Formats: sequence, structure tokens, C-alpha cells
Amino acid sequence: MTNQSDSALDNYNVPLWSDGFFNIDKDGDLVLVSQHRGDDVSHKLHTIVEKLKTDEKPLPVLIRFGNILRDRLDQITGAFADAIEQNSYQNKFTCVYPIKVNQQREVVNELVQHGGERFGLEAGSKPELLAVLGTDMPRQSVVVCNGYKDREYIRTALIGQQMGRRVYIVVEKLHELELVIEEAKRMNIEPTLGVRVRMYAISKGNWQDTGGEKSKFGLSPSQLIKLTEMLAEHNMTHCLQFLHCHLGSQISSITDIRKGVKECARYFVELKRMGLPLRVIDVGGGLGVDYEGTQSPSYYSINYTVQEYANTIVQTVIDVLDQHKLEHPEIITESGRALTAHHAVLVTNMFDREKAPGLSEPEPVLDSDANVLQNLWRHYQTVDEESASEAFHSGVFYLNEALMLYTHEAISLEEWARAEQLYFAICRKIYPLLNPEIPGNQDILRELDTKLADKLFCNFSLFQSLPDAWGVGQIFPVIPLSGLNRPLTYRGVIKDITCDSDGRIERYVNGNALESSLRLPEIEDDQPLTLGIFMVGAYQEILGALHNLFGDTHTVHINLAADGSIEEIEQNPGDTVSEALSIVHFDSSNLEKRYAQQLQESQLSTQQVEEYLTELSSGLSGYTYLED
Repeated sequence: MTNQSDSALDNYNVPLWSDGFFNIDKDGDLVLVSQHRGDDVSHKLHTIVEKLKTDEKPLPVLIRFGNILRDRLDQITGAFADAIEQNSYQNKFTCVYPIKVNQQREVVNELVQHGGERFGLEAGSKPELLAVLGTDMPRQSVVVCNGYKDREYIRTALIGQQMGRRVYIVVEKLHELELVIEEAKRMNIEPTLGVRVRMYAISKGNWQDTGGEKSKFGLSPSQLIKLTEMLAEHNMTHCLQFLHCHLGSQISSITDIRKGVKECARYFVELKRMGLPLRVIDVGGGLGVDYEGTQSPSYYSINYTVQEYANTIVQTVIDVLDQHKLEHPEIITESGRALTAHHAVLVTNMFDREKAPGLSEPEPVLDSDANVLQNLWRHYQTVDEESASEAFHSGVFYLNEALMLYTHEAISLEEWARAEQLYFAICRKIYPLLNPEIPGNQDILRELDTKLADKLFCNFSLFQSLPDAWGVGQIFPVIPLSGLNRPLTYRGVIKDITCDSDGRIERYVNGNALESSLRLPEIEDDQPLTLGIFMVGAYQEILGALHNLFGDTHTVHINLAADGSIEEIEQNPGDTVSEALSIVHFDSSNLEKRYAQQLQESQLSTQQVEEYLTELSSGLSGYTYLED
């Protein structure tokens, strides 16, 4: 690998966030890495993308890698197997996937087929439960029923028991227990019940309120006692076998996980003391992924490994339960993000680039020119390393003065434009002169990283494909698919194609820091730039919004054959304009009738009408994203 490729690896933190699934090869190309007979096999991503284009799948396209889903499942179950063996734990572990994270059939089926008896599914709604019951899970596979429940949901879960599934109906509100009791008696089926406890331990992060006392689900301590009384009253105490405690989502600190598991284990001990025959402890979600690659307790990183996570849970359960001489329960986790985040990549293309001002030498300022221009010109000519920060602050001052003069009609548009060019010329000149070791210069450099970055207009919708980047400031690694053996000499800020100013990526991975612009290898104006946005496999597809009627992108599900070669499993075309319009109840046939009516009422020839109708009809059947 060349030094430049090494530099790109370090800048984009590829080895750390990718968990070994991606790398940069000696040609400077981003590659998918897989194992075949103990050897690494690499597949260039841009080659995969070019093949998709020939298959009439233009960008943007979402690529799912089934082998990554399987490997992540193996990592998690393998880590718990090691923890169980090393700590002499006297029960088993089951990895449960909450399908709300990504309900796409290809994703669910990939995990089900590979998981076998060590794997289960969680549903949080009636539609999800009906999907789960229709999968090819082995008999006696775990199905966890969470979420709000009506009678139909409960009846569906009870039927699932009759199908041979190990279905746990988790009581999250007291009134649900009344419904379960009534429906179970009516159907003459003995339910297998669980209960969710509302945790007090809070794990810091964007999703900290999914756990803790602010959680919308779970029973309080007093409600737990009421639950035991209701079960005893109906002779159903023996039905409660499952304790669920949700620690949170994307928990960045292992200390928070340890505290949460300890609280959960204490509830298990107390409920056993009260005579409940609990057999399973489900600690819910929380296993995070390192979106940044910084291995830190940042909200978008984690300071632990999958193995440390497994060790912590197993050891904590042992520590609490062994004090009371209780049998070890089956351990369940619901690690949806950790299972799916890595497996999906959004690939998009830059279709336009707006270069930041100040690249060309500014026109000399004459004595007859406005004073504000003379002041900017003076700082541009005299700036050196010692005066760099002063020149920046003076430049900001005189730029604001020029704007005020322009709005008060004291200078012309041409003079205002020259003032802006001079300001950016100063910024470009001082950038290499600023010493980051000097206090205050780092703030200026961060500001200049954004000011001097090109605007890269890319063919995707942030709201459809990366909703968490907009909603919670989620970090997603962004990398060009090729050219990474060249120096990273320029910066860009990515903008999407929606007509919304929020349609931009705000922060980018740069080594061990997050920055406001993306470092990139220099490209010629006529060169295409293809970008991969990684780790989008969890939540993004499902949460995507139809802003500006930009619909689902094309998707392709790829697996690796036994010899390590690429094998396409399934392609799904993205939404057409007609399909996107139908979601908001515009019928394409009615639209075509209206087009025809209006064109026929215009003073156009028959040939023109036919040509225009053909063009409009073609638009309705086309991709919602830019095509040419």
C-alpha cells in the first residue's frame, strides 16, 4: 500500500469503524474485504457500482452485503459463547434481532437463515409480528412481543405459540395483562409471559430516554408488585418466565452498560424471591457501533469491544445471582444496530461542484477605490505568519463593513463582489500560515475549513437516505470509492438535491476528530466523483422521509459465493415518480389525462402535443433522482 493510501486510511479511520469489512488497496480504491479459506479477498466497490450501472441501476443505489450481516451475527454470538465458557455460565445466550431496525425482507431472511437456533426475532407492532411469524425460523425459536398491544396483537402472538414458536408476550403496561388473560382464556391457550421493567439507570447518548424513568414503556416497582398480585389471582404466576430491561440504544460507555445490567439483575433476583419462575433475562439493546472510529465514549463511538460487552453482561449477571444462589437464566440481547449498521452502503455521485471563492489572484486595488477595498487589499498584501490571526479578524471586520456599505447604497454590486473576493483571498493566504499550536488559531482553522470548502452537490436525499444525520446529527463515514492514493488536498461539504437548506452533511470523520468539511483527493472539473456513505444499515432505510418526493433508491443485495466471488442475490428498483406521487394520492393516469387536456387546449400542433405527452409520461415512469 502506498503512503498516500495509508494517509487516507488514517484520515477516514477505515480500519476502526469498518470492523475490518472495508479497506483501501494499493491502487487507492475502497474495497470490500472477505475471508476465503483463511485468506483476505478484496472486491473494488467502484467495480461493483459500474456493473450496477450497466444493469440499468443508476446512482444513487443502496448496496447491502449479506456476508457482513452473517459475520456480525457470528461476532456477537461468538463473543457470548466465549464469555459463557470462560465464566462457567450455566445457561445459553440467544441473539434477538428487533426488526424495527431494518424490516427489509432480505435483511431479516439473511439473519434468520444464518442464525438458526441461536437466533430470535423481536416485534414491536402487529405488522412486525405477522412478518416475524412468516419467516423460516426453526421451531422453538424465540419471538419477543413488545410494543403497544390490542386484542388482535395478543391473539396473533398466542397463535404464534401454537405454531411452535417460543413466543414471549412482554407486558409493558398493566392493562395489557388484563387483555392477555381474557384472550388466553377465550382461546384456551396458556400464554408465556414476560414483563418489562422501567429502568432508572440512564445511559448517556442521543437515545438515552429509551431507557431510564422517562421511557414510555415498562412497569414501575409498584406496578410490578401489582402485576404479581394479578397473576396470582388468576393462577397464572407460572406463566411469567421472561424479564425484559431495556438499557438504551447506542450506549457509548461500558460503565453505563454494567450499571444497567446490574439493576436488571437485581429485579430478576427480587422477582424470583417473590415466587415468579423467571427463566430468561433480556437486557434489550445498547450494544453500540463506532461510527467515528475513535474508540471513545462519544455519542457516535464506543469505548469497548463486542467481547468486552459480552463479558460485562455475563459477569454482572453471575455476580448478582450467585450471591443469592439462583440458577443462571438464559441471556438475551436485542442488538439491532450492531447487527445491521455495517452491512449497507449508500453510493451516490457528485453532479455539480461550487468552488469556494478566492482561488484566483485578486485584482489590485487603486487609491481611487473605496476605503474598505483598500483596507482589505492592505491586509492581503502584508499578511505573514506573525499577523495571520490579526489579518483574519480584520478581514471579517472589513467584509461586514462592506456589506453594510452595500446595503446602504454606499458601494456598488461590483465593489461588494470585489470585497468578498479579497476577503476569501485573505482567508486562503493565511490558512497555511496559521500555527494550530497557538491558542485561538484552532478555532480560526476550523472556521476556514468550512469557508474554504467546495460545495459538492450529490445525487441523494438526506431526508430519505440519512434521516438521522438531519434529526440527531448522526455521524456516517463518507469516503470516495477511488483516487485515495492521491494527496487529500481539498475539502468539500456535501449537499443533497432537496430544496431544503438542512439537506447537507454537517460533520465528517478526520482521524480522531470530527470536522465540518470532508478532506478529499483533488479531482479535475470533468472527473466524476463517486462517494460511499457507510454504516447506514440500521434505521435509515425505514425512517426515510419522502421530502420533495424523492423516493426509495435502487437497492441491491449482494452475497459472496463459496469461492469468495461476488454474487448478486436480488435487485429492487427504486421508486418511480409515479410511485412516489401515489404515496401522496396523485394518480398518474389522472395526471396524464390532465396533461393531455391542457396541451390540446393550447395552440400546439398534433406532433408537438404527442412529443410533450411522451416526455411527461416518461417523466412519470422515471427515477425520482437525477438521471442525466
